[in-house]
Amino acid sequence: MSANFALNELIVIINQEVKICKSKLEIEESGREIASLQGHVVGYRKLISWLCANFHFTQDFVEDKGENPLMIPELTDESLAVLSLEINWLQEISEEWKGVMQRSKENVEALKNELLYSAEKTRDLDHCQGQFKATQIYATFFNSVENEIARRQKEKEKRQKEPEFAFQEGD
Repeated sequence: MSANFALNELIVIINQEVKICKSKLEIEESGREIASLQGHVVGYRKLISWLCANFHFTQDFVEDKGENPLMIPELTDESLAVLSLEINWLQEISEEWKGVMQRSKENVEALKNELLYSAEKTRDLDHCQGQFKATQIYATFFNSVENEIARRQKEKEKRQKEPEFAFQEGD
């Protein structure tokens, strides 16, 4: 199985977030916020590089093509089901994804060591936190898909429990 739909959407989301961070960096004046935004950009780039390395993506595949992320609530039930199936496959079976998660764990340890042994200012903390949060963006994406499936399931159950009233015209 392949998870190209899910991975492509994750890459589109990451590229969109990089654009947002860069545009905020152009106008931001707070040193702490600048450090956090810079950390986010570094984290997003690391995540893209881990995806490229583990899934053998070319630069063309991950290049920002100006696409906007999908609006999860607007997906059809079929598209949402495919996305969910691919995410489950990634998390449970994919050795490539396990490699990405291993790199993420190693990065967290490196960030901890950096903070513990060489950080001197709160800027260092802000940068590391931004980087960590950025590398965890996949969890937000995965959770949004799961939440939308749960919401639709609840709606379906609610509709099934409600009695149907047949109204006929002219009564």
